[in-house]
Amino acid sequence: MTHFSQGKIYSEVAYKKNNVNLSGNKFRETMNENHISFKQLTKINIRFNDIDMIGHVNNAIHQEYFDQSRLKYFQEVIGETIDWKKLTLVMASIKIDYISPVEIHEKISVRTSVVKIGEKSLTMVQELFNTETQEKKSFNKAVLVAYSAENKSSMAIPELWKNKISVFEEGAMHDLNPAINDHCQISPYQSVLPAD
Repeated sequence: MTHFSQGKIYSEVAYKKNNVNLSGNKFRETMNENHISFKQLTKINIRFNDIDMIGHVNNAIHQEYFDQSRLKYFQEVIGETIDWKKLTLVMASIKIDYISPVEIHEKISVRTSVVKIGEKSLTMVQELFNTETQEKKSFNKAVLVAYSAENKSSMAIPELWKNKISVFEEGAMHDLNPAINDHCQISPYQSVLPAD
């Protein structure tokens, strides 16, 4: 069952933890979802068949919007045609918080940001919102793993990708606490990729 509420779905309680950034320095920092710097935007066209019987975009369609935006993010940031047969990113984890229903007449877009890059995986956050009112509609956190179809195993994310993503995100990568739930505020932690 989906719970819709007006405004923020997160409580004022923030998770805190010690973390180690990729250069090995320890630090502690807490911020909420309003501080995530979304630099990529994808306009979404609502289709008639996205609408359910009560006039809202079906919740399952939110994932399609996030997928569409995720693909556009990689096309824009990597800046070249990606051969998905050689290297793909498979979904290891996904969580969507539904905040407010989307109706057919609304103008909506998805904001996307990569907030953490590891050796073989990356964490991406996305926000579906009304472009006229800025009202948040849903929030997505996904962990994607680099995968070799040829070897049928996970693989390292190419350094070129890491560098391009880091430059696009201006080096300010954030690690989200994996314990995000419907009643917790997001707690990103700054993490910077090492210079190559």
